Amino acid sequence: MEFDQEHIRQLYLQKLTDSLTPEEEQELEDAMRSPAVRRMCRELDDLYASPEMQRLLREKPTSARWDELVEHAMTREEAVEVRNMGVRRWLMVASVLILVTLGLYFLWPEAQQQSVNFSTVAQATGKSYDIRLRLFSGETVTLTGAGIDKALEQLVPGDILGLGVGKLRYTQLLDETGGILDDLMITNRGEHLFLVVNAACKDADYVHIEARLPGNVKLIRAEHRGLIALQGPGAEAALAAIAPEAAEMGFMTSRTMKVAGIKANVSRSGYTGEDGYEISAAATKIGEIWDTLLLDANVKPIGLGARDSLRLEAGLCLYGHDIDTTTTPVEAGLSWTIGKRRRAEGGFPGAARILQQLAEGPARKRVGIRPEGRAPAREGTPILSSDGREIGRITSGGFGPSVNGPVAMGYVESGFAAPGGAVTLLIRDKGHPAAVAALPFVAPNFHR
Repeated sequence: MEFDQEHIRQLYLQKLTDSLTPEEEQELEDAMRSPAVRRMCRELDDLYASPEMQRLLREKPTSARWDELVEHAMTREEAVEVRNMGVRRWLMVASVLILVTLGLYFLWPEAQQQSVNFSTVAQATGKSYDIRLRLFSGETVTLTGAGIDKALEQLVPGDILGLGVGKLRYTQLLDETGGILDDLMITNRGEHLFLVVNAACKDADYVHIEARLPGNVKLIRAEHRGLIALQGPGAEAALAAIAPEAAEMGFMTSRTMKVAGIKANVSRSGYTGEDGYEISAAATKIGEIWDTLLLDANVKPIGLGARDSLRLEAGLCLYGHDIDTTTTPVEAGLSWTIGKRRRAEGGFPGAARILQQLAEGPARKRVGIRPEGRAPAREGTPILSSDGREIGRITSGGFGPSVNGPVAMGYVESGFAAPGGAVTLLIRDKGHPAAVAALPFVAPNFHR
């Protein structure tokens, strides 16, 4: 059977960035029965993983490299759009990147519209949404090759062998002592695993992962994609209006579909404790999806501060604050991410320490803290016992708009971790009464 080599080549490049529709997946699968096509795809794997290709994808495309991008990674239409992208769109993306990445404002879900561009949020009603737009900037990678699930299980405690196609799993990248190097989401895309890591950790993560992969497994960066997170009780209705398939998705599942006519990878997941979606598409197209979503009067952009208040109320960890290399998944209350088989077999970094903590309990635990009064407890605040001894520290804290009061998380000695226990927070050298609280502060509203 004859195949259009250029067409198949483009399909395979799109697959490397996780952006095929089911029909295209089938077309590519049929074509790969040909030895010549399989050989071409292996060559594309090598090309896409090369340092030069990754450098090109990291840089903002310029006219000087435009033809290279067309030749090696992007369609001509996409490359033209990047080269000719107007000043307005670049300013919009730059503004959102600054606000979202640096958190230059701190907003609550009930806040009224602010004067700063891209810093509005919906009223705190049943129709509130959280939308944030950012470019991946290297936060996503694809692992490809035979035995990728088994290879990745050597680095994380999650059950990757048991992860079904089209499903997501949250886990952690561990060092040899069981400390957390990063937390990440893993999607099984059939022949590939799609990883989303934290941007601040990406370079170290890539070096760590690549150094420990077998020779037949390749790590391929997808640095030319963008992400929109659409979160809130009305997220399904908002997205289904422009992508009907989204309404059929279950929690922690992923599909490739058309969103406002644009090919995108959509997962039903998020980082707010609410129902919602994360939408990944080419960076040259992501602004169009953003604009289309904002045509819905109920959809409003919000920033990092509002998102942070929501994840804190939901009791979700933030890397570099609530979890890092000094904490294990057990101490952090993430034992649920270590499945029965992994507990029985071990085989992940720091397994001896982590399995001992699972059996005997850790010396310290992550807990919720409810300060009395209105003063929030910030990261680093000492937590004292009734006799004035320091028993832990706050790792995240702020005002919880849904509970209308300050909330915090931190680590305390395990003997003080029971909910309801009285503690004292040392804020600016003055003691403030507080109580240990069960997490989350607000019940999650994930779609089931």
